[in-house]
Amino acid sequence: VASYRDPFERELAALLHRCRQSPLAEHWLAHAEARTEMRFTLSLDRGLVHGVVDYIGRGADGLWELVDYKTGHRANPDEAVQHYRLQLAIYALCLQALYPNQGEYRATLYFTDLDEVRLVRFTPADLAAARTRLDDLVAQLIGML
Repeated sequence: VASYRDPFERELAALLHRCRQSPLAEHWLAHAEARTEMRFTLSLDRGLVHGVVDYIGRGADGLWELVDYKTGHRANPDEAVQHYRLQLAIYALCLQALYPNQGEYRATLYFTDLDEVRLVRFTPADLAAARTRLDDLVAQLIGML
């Protein structure tokens, strides 16, 4: 039984070690106000969206930002940013609900296997457009039921 778990345990241990050694983790792990695995419910005009944000904390400039960890190999992190852009916008909407007076909302994708990050910035106008798009998607889903 233990033999099938051994490769997974070694991979997880290596992943945790790599993440902890990252210069990014130094800030993220030491931040006293940081929140991890934060559950949220985003209220839209046509429904609710539930989710979990991996990390929310303050950046060096005092603005609140979020991090979404991505495990598994990505051949092209820049393409992955486009793939995850709506998800990041949803998380940024959650951040905006918590901290409504920021001029921008930053979302970082952290690719654990590559120890690379990609930063996505959202303005309040970007998030208003994302909210409209998300409301439209929810309406389409409801219409399919």
